[in-house]
Amino acid sequence: SHSAVAVVHPCSNQRQSAAAVLLPPCCPPALLLPVHWISGRVLHEEFDHFLTKNGYCGGNVTLDSCYFEPLTRCRLSREEAAAAPTFETLDQLLDPAGPRIGVLDINVMAELRPNVPKRFEQQVEERGVPNKRRHYWWRAQAIAYIIRPNARTLAELDTRKR
Repeated sequence: SHSAVAVVHPCSNQRQSAAAVLLPPCCPPALLLPVHWISGRVLHEEFDHFLTKNGYCGGNVTLDSCYFEPLTRCRLSREEAAAAPTFETLDQLLDPAGPRIGVLDINVMAELRPNVPKRFEQQVEERGVPNKRRHYWWRAQAIAYIIRPNARTLAELDTRKR
């Protein structure tokens, strides 16, 4: 088990070879989306999240396999996550000659925390969001994407409303 924040992993799809970022429960997922936009990596959750250890999840070991829409089609094995080295700086993460699989140190996440990805800067500007509040706008967008209930969860919520 890693004490750091994220694991990056090569994941091939039809268009390109990508990587995945493992999301442990200790870190807000919105902090990891800048890693995705800056490095081109896709999100992947940590295994055995404490909120999946119940009868409802029935053996699904990630939040996106139990409650939410998948963050990605890319999957990483427990073995790959356990063997991954640590990226201690942003430069190490972005180095194309560096390891294809790695764990992000918490300090790299802290460095990215206040950033709005460049591809969204124009949208933030057009909406008139003040500079000192832009990271909050970004976090709201990130959470809206990550916390998308799956059909089973929506049906369960609908049942409980009655």
